[in-house]
Amino acid sequence: MFCSKCGSENPDEAKFCGNCGATIVAATVSPQGAASMAPAVSDVDHAQKPSVSTALKVGVSIGAIIIPFIGLIMGGIYLQDKTNEAKRSVGKLWLTIGIVMFIINGILMMGGGDF
Repeated sequence: MFCSKCGSENPDEAKFCGNCGATIVAATVSPQGAASMAPAVSDVDHAQKPSVSTALKVGVSIGAIIIPFIGLIMGGIYLQDKTNEAKRSVGKLWLTIGIVMFIINGILMMGGGDF
């Protein structure tokens, strides 16, 4: 079933869109009309709506600096999305921040923090 607001495909039993959160209204459609019901989503629509918001990028990046596990977990989750290069890119960033902060924290905890 496709969302009438953003055009994302959702499971038939979904009540809300997994992409934008809009309420999904079930419609009875004949198999012939099903193909015409799918909204056409152009590349322009994808360019206008970023797949990862700036606030989320900044928030998780700051969180990963403070708590490196956040960067490792979120980076791993976003790297698994093979279809969205923007999510994979930000996943690499968060994973890198998490790893670097783990190394820095390890050095500081081993006594290298006597500044």
